[in-house]
Amino acid sequence: MTNIASQIKKFGATVIEEKDKLLITAPRAPRNSTIQTFNDHRLFMAFTIASLLTEKSVVEGAEHIDVSYPNFLLDLIKLGAKIDYQ
Repeated sequence: MTNIASQIKKFGATVIEEKDKLLITAPRAPRNSTIQTFNDHRLFMAFTIASLLTEKSVVEGAEHIDVSYPNFLLDLIKLGAKIDYQ
């Protein structure tokens, strides 16, 4: 199972892996989860946005967003997202 598929499943999605693609069926309501980003700033940003659909999830790896978008979390907060980060 790929890193991405394993973490998407934590939200409660159904994921089918094929050779060059993932077929994802979203859950009606994503589950609260603790998500790993495998030191990848792109995964951190994608999973952070997905986590906004949950009541309370933890997305690990905020220290890696400096690579491409240092103000990512601050910009989400400015848009109204409720994010607690350290």
